[in-house]
Amino acid sequence: MKFKFSKALRKAQDKGEVSNIRLAQIMGVFPQQVALWRTKDDAKLSLAVRICDALDIDVVDFIKMGKADD
Repeated sequence: MKFKFSKALRKAQDKGEVSNIRLAQIMGVFPQQVALWRTKDDAKLSLAVRICDALDIDVVDFIKMGKADD
């Protein structure tokens, strides 16, 4: 299974109706950082876990959201 971090992040934000600005506030980063994350195909697991904690979703569900349609 191929995984795309950006796809998972966009889907997770859409599902939770969380904007880049709101996610940045929750995580203590600038909105520009979230915008960069939304373009990354890959990221560290620690970042995915932090985002999942911020969005209150399970890491496994997050990974499933990023499944590539290849």
